[in-house]
Amino acid sequence: MTSHIDQGLRYEEDELYREAIAEYRLAFEEDDGDILPLMRMAALLDELGESLEAVWALDEILAIEPSDPFALNLRGDIMVTLGRLDDGIADFTRAVEFDSGDVSSFYNRGLAYAAQGKISLAIEDFTEAIELDPNHGGAYNNRGLANHNLGRYQEALDDFSAAVRVRQGFACSYAHRGKVHEVLGNDAMALADYSASLQVDGHFAEALYLRGLLRAKLGDEQGAAADLDLLCKTAPPANQFRILAEERSGAAKY
Repeated sequence: MTSHIDQGLRYEEDELYREAIAEYRLAFEEDDGDILPLMRMAALLDELGESLEAVWALDEILAIEPSDPFALNLRGDIMVTLGRLDDGIADFTRAVEFDSGDVSSFYNRGLAYAAQGKISLAIEDFTEAIELDPNHGGAYNNRGLANHNLGRYQEALDDFSAAVRVRQGFACSYAHRGKVHEVLGNDAMALADYSASLQVDGHFAEALYLRGLLRAKLGDEQGAAADLDLLCKTAPPANQFRILAEERSGAAKY
């Protein structure tokens, strides 16, 4: 006879997620000391956007295993998504107290600190994540943003360069590095980085906007118009860079 956990896994493989969740719930009811079905259920509920139900499952896991890194990290992530940054930080902090090698929790806590404007604390956590995983592109990229915010431009350049080195598909890091070059007056290098970003993702809205503005500043009216027109055609209506491009196009003709 097929167990509820096995049936849930089969449903999950077939992308029958509601049925899988029901089976995992039955599996937990049969053995309320087994956290595996709760883990599967929490992950699925989170993917389906049912945050409160996912938190219930994670609370149950942590009542059984208070130091479980998966549950702490996922619950912290959900708390941050819900805007409950302090609660998220508390979960990430518990996770790294139980496991000082938990890269994800250091990284996620850094993101939460950055969202709170606690830039120095964010940099400390991103640095810890990088020391634990020297190929963590996200940590390099976000530490670069933090350094940029503090006006530490050389450190930001180094971080964005590391991000694109360890993760070549990082279109945003090329664009961010381009912004730093532009602040420093290196327009040619900025233009090269915006173009590199668009080689990775030809419709990346931020790079199209920044390259369009830089081309306009450099007198390339045709190139500027092409970038901003493509941005307005491909980005969603609510995209901030499309909105800025449309406002600018209303004030100047390219």
